[in-house]
Amino acid sequence: MKPVNNRLIRISFRADTAGGIRWKFQPQQSEVHVRPGETALAFYTATNPTDKAIDGISTYNVVPFEAGQYFNKIQCFCFEEQRLNPHEQVYNMYTCIIKGSGHPRTLCNEQCRVAFPTLVSQTDLVTEV
Repeated sequence: MKPVNNRLIRISFRADTAGGIRWKFQPQQSEVHVRPGETALAFYTATNPTDKAIDGISTYNVVPFEAGQYFNKIQCFCFEEQRLNPHEQVYNMYTCIIKGSGHPRTLCNEQCRVAFPTLVSQTDLVTEV
């Protein structure tokens, strides 16, 4: 896929945790600038500061909503549930390609936000190991 050189999109990154999960979860960079057709790469850190293992899974959304169809996820920690052992810290990678064709003009220099609200099921909030 060839990059569209005359268009630049700023992608900012967020991370939130559900009220019951005690992970510290944050992006390692606040934003990247990519052209449609290029690969975007971001890293997130998740830390379990507790004395118990915690299972969690992330969901993924893009704002504005209409821009989500142009983000093709290649690798994402949101694909499966993760267990963080007591006091464990992990580094997660998110990679996507911004589709180069059919991109609406309104997204040309607009900021897109990729957010990973971390969710867990009530039965898995704290898991003893």
